[in-house]
Amino acid sequence: MDALIAVDMQSDFASGALGPAEIAVDASCRTGVTPESHRNALEAMRVCQITAEHA
Repeated sequence: MDALIAVDMQSDFASGALGPAEIAVDASCRTGVTPESHRNALEAMRVCQITAEHA
């Protein structure tokens, strides 16, 4: 969950500093301890309009 919070904070910072911007993450990198938490984190990022590539 810490990685998701960090990505969300970076997303907010980028939007505030640069205006609207597309943000993408490499979905092949682990975002959770288990496969289920990894999928949940990627879904949460999708809801925040962060694109998961290499899924």
